[in-house]
Amino acid sequence: GSRRFNDGIGSVRGSSTKCCSRDNRKAQQIVIKKPRSTAGVFIWYNVFMKLFILSTQKLAPARLTVWMTLVFLVGIALSACLTSEPQWVNWSFSALGERGELSSFIFNIAIAMMAVIMWCLAESMSGILEQAEAVATARLSLVALRTIAFCGMAIAIFPNDTQHGLHYIFSRLSIIVFAFYAFMLPFTTSLFTRQQKSIMLGLSVAAVMACVQGFVHREFSFVVYEAAAGGLGALWFYLTSKFAQQAVHASTATLQSSVSQQKAS
Repeated sequence: GSRRFNDGIGSVRGSSTKCCSRDNRKAQQIVIKKPRSTAGVFIWYNVFMKLFILSTQKLAPARLTVWMTLVFLVGIALSACLTSEPQWVNWSFSALGERGELSSFIFNIAIAMMAVIMWCLAESMSGILEQAEAVATARLSLVALRTIAFCGMAIAIFPNDTQHGLHYIFSRLSIIVFAFYAFMLPFTTSLFTRQQKSIMLGLSVAAVMACVQGFVHREFSFVVYEAAAGGLGALWFYLTSKFAQQAVHASTATLQSSVSQQKAS
């Protein structure tokens, strides 16, 4: 009887050790699979971003502005549909990038893509202005737009809920740099006409005032002021890019006509 009892205990111990070993193997497989999946997502993300940069860096500034606006709208729409927090409308767009959900991942990826497009816009805008021999304006555009792009990437990396301080600094810095750039650009070159300068200044003032009103009247939905400021800012970028392209084409046509006249004489 005692032998049977001991044999039973041994079989139970053996089965328990086998179960424990199987559970440990499963746990190890799960632990091993997670880094592989994370590494795969990271690799595909890098490939996607490189292809995205190559496809956008050769576009004209106006088209880059359109792409940047579309990426932002699609990112907001998808994130708003997938978020589990319906009260984000009462806070700000930054709330869509919080809580570590799929919706926040989509929103932050959209902001990162916008930052990449802004970096390409800095290169394209400065190149066009250099063609028109507006060297100082080209340098201002390169530095300002690169700074805004850097701030946008930082906003995507540092969500408001986990990195509130950094998110606050870079979001406000992007607004300050945009305001400085938008106010200074019309006065640093003679490429733009008076009407174009008036339109640029009017849109920039309206966009900055929308941001200020959002900070002052927080009892009203801040998203409304953010949407108004973003729409006015996108329109400013598009029209400014168009005006710069028109000025370059006009200066190029003038140079070609003068050269042809000299040859004819």
